[in-house]
Amino acid sequence: METFSLKLLTPTGLLLDEQVKSVTLPSANGQMGVLPGHTRYVGVLGVGICEVEPAEGSSRKFVIAGGFCSFGDQVLQILADSVDTKEEIDMERYGKDRKELETLVAHGSTYTPEWQQASKKLHRIEAIDRLVGRSAL
Repeated sequence: METFSLKLLTPTGLLLDEQVKSVTLPSANGQMGVLPGHTRYVGVLGVGICEVEPAEGSSRKFVIAGGFCSFGDQVLQILADSVDTKEEIDMERYGKDRKELETLVAHGSTYTPEWQQASKKLHRIEAIDRLVGRSAL
């Protein structure tokens, strides 16, 4: 079976460095898939669920919120602004944050940096809800 190398990095360090069969990740233009032999690519990441199918073992899912990715020479490098895994999610905190962010997004101006940041954070919380299989409150 053909595989490629995945390197997942955040500002805090290297999270994954392993051989994988496939990766599905959120790009700025929607979900994209990467398989062995993918064409060279550099792109901007969006907010959403990333699914990794390792060379061995079960697939894993986590939330990526922004960043960049590149593929070349059978190596996918993901430079994510943030990554949330099921094991480290504090749903109580996200529930509190959601209320404040929904208010900012509903009543703010789309042209302000505060609105843009609130919107991105709200999309991240919505992706976390999907990751854990929970409906929005």
